[in-house]
Amino acid sequence: EGAGRGAAQGRSDEMDIDDFRDEDLAVEVLEELVPTVFRWEHGGRQVFITGTFNNWEKQIPMHRSGNDFTYIHNLKKGKHAFKFIVDDEWRFAPDQPTVADIEGRINNFIDVSNFHPYTGEETYDISQGQYGQGDANEVYSQFMPDLDEYTKEPPPLPPHLRHIILNKSVAPAAAALAAGAGGAPMGG
Repeated sequence: EGAGRGAAQGRSDEMDIDDFRDEDLAVEVLEELVPTVFRWEHGGRQVFITGTFNNWEKQIPMHRSGNDFTYIHNLKKGKHAFKFIVDDEWRFAPDQPTVADIEGRINNFIDVSNFHPYTGEETYDISQGQYGQGDANEVYSQFMPDLDEYTKEPPPLPPHLRHIILNKSVAPAAAALAAGAGGAPMGG
């Protein structure tokens, strides 16, 4: 019924909540999506992103944090080309992988074909109470280190950490300027 209703309304490629009655289908659909962070770290006042993931049809605004811009999008598994629009100028990020399209234009490129979501099941086995598979040749013991290991003097403090400035009072501006210039503080 859900498929017929969608097709009748011309939405054969869209899904609605009725399509997710089968939990396995919902998990399958979600496993095909890869949460991907796009970054633009080259300044600008206003940055948008577009690409093959939306058929180059919409310029999506990116979120600004200082001089950097980010956008998180759930991509379908596969290869995707994308480009940034920075202050109304089409740009690619030189520090990210690139690919040329058939007309010779340079776009950024990302491949999320082999993405496997982290579930935690691979690294910690609750029933065994241990991490990973472990190496059968590993030896665990109750070896006690020598007492000398605990009674040694600590290593010397690096020179740049010898002058503690925490909780020190701030010198008056004139004294700081005179001291900074190599002269003696002026008394008055």
